[in-house]
Amino acid sequence: MSSRVLHANCNQQQAASAARHRCICNAASKDGYKVLVLGGGSGGSAVAAHYCRKLGKDQVAVIDPSEQHYYQPMFTLVGGGLRSLQDATQPEGQVLPQGVAWLRSAAAEIDADSSTVTTADGRRLRYEYLVVATGCQPKWDSVRGLPEALGDGRVVSNYSPKYAPLTFEALKDLKQGHAIFTMPKGTVKCPGAGHKVCWLSEDYLRRHGRRPAVKVTYVTPSARVLGLQRYLPTIERITQERDIAVVPSTHLVEVCGRQQEAVFDCLDASGTPTGQQRVMHYDLLHVTPPHVPAPAVANSSLADAGGWLAVDKETLQHLRYPNVFGIGDCCSLPTGKTAAAAAAQFLVLRDNLDALMAGSLQQDSAAKYDGYTSCPVVTRQGRVMLMEYGYDGVIMEMFSKLGIDQSQEQYLMWLVKTLVLPAAYWALMTKGYDARSILQLAP
Repeated sequence: MSSRVLHANCNQQQAASAARHRCICNAASKDGYKVLVLGGGSGGSAVAAHYCRKLGKDQVAVIDPSEQHYYQPMFTLVGGGLRSLQDATQPEGQVLPQGVAWLRSAAAEIDADSSTVTTADGRRLRYEYLVVATGCQPKWDSVRGLPEALGDGRVVSNYSPKYAPLTFEALKDLKQGHAIFTMPKGTVKCPGAGHKVCWLSEDYLRRHGRRPAVKVTYVTPSARVLGLQRYLPTIERITQERDIAVVPSTHLVEVCGRQQEAVFDCLDASGTPTGQQRVMHYDLLHVTPPHVPAPAVANSSLADAGGWLAVDKETLQHLRYPNVFGIGDCCSLPTGKTAAAAAAQFLVLRDNLDALMAGSLQQDSAAKYDGYTSCPVVTRQGRVMLMEYGYDGVIMEMFSKLGIDQSQEQYLMWLVKTLVLPAAYWALMTKGYDARSILQLAP
């Protein structure tokens, strides 16, 4: 193809993107919307797309300050050097549907009694129905010294688009010493990501002949490396065969960057500090931070005692405000905070909010969310163990009906993780369709 044609195609794409951008921005002149969505991430974009199609132009608004939309499940592969951050990124203006009012600000105050939301730049918006999809955010300052040390070439974390690429840079530079991977107490977004970075980093060191010179340690506040019994034997086998030291009942409380030391509290069986501490020297330290809800939710009447959005765990409708629904990581749901969970929740929210709009939502006939989530645990390059479960740890595996043992590492699951799920996310979920339908295996 000639450079002239390439240049013309580029100009056409830029013009189309600009026109789409104007369409989204110009719709933001109203002060009230039928559906107001807080957050334009996984759940928020799906909801916005569905209701733009259902209600038409200028009926739906999304409040989100982010210019970029990230497929966060890919951050593990970015940190492992198997994908670039660009592979996990699209402009938010291209992800949100035409006809949505995109207000590029954060929600500052939610007044559910008056059905209004005030943005950080001072706009006050009315809504008929509110969908909260504000996610959760890492609390870096919960560990003393971590904000100062993070990104220094040795202290890294896959839990941020800013720092995930630095994980691989630090891994490439690690020739010998001690690599430590931590999990925290409390709520964590995608808990499996703290596992994956450990196994994938160890695999990289092994493939590049450095493993004998590097000690690998996984530190967890739990008594065991994994909570789900079905998948535990595989993870325990991996740690033993690959000589990964597991330190249980231990919680990171301080990072001393200059000394390259990590300070941990030792915990008793209830998770309470015993008063004893443990100090470990590191040459690479990957920190999984605890996560907290967005302040606008935590400080509102929508929150439960922990600051999370108080929704019915089956219908996703708010417990006190019937015109409010929640989706994704912001919700007080006893299941994993993952994109897969948000995809399953979207189908329930969609059906129940549609029924509420039609005046036909009844508790006994409402769509019910069963807690489904999945976690593709990358155990090494080319191998994944796909964990799928619901409330109370009930196993909900979709591939087992094909005779595939999902409690073991599988190449097929690697293909699902690296090819199928990203395609389903961009083409289906963010467009407000059933992302699980691409597998043709949904129960």
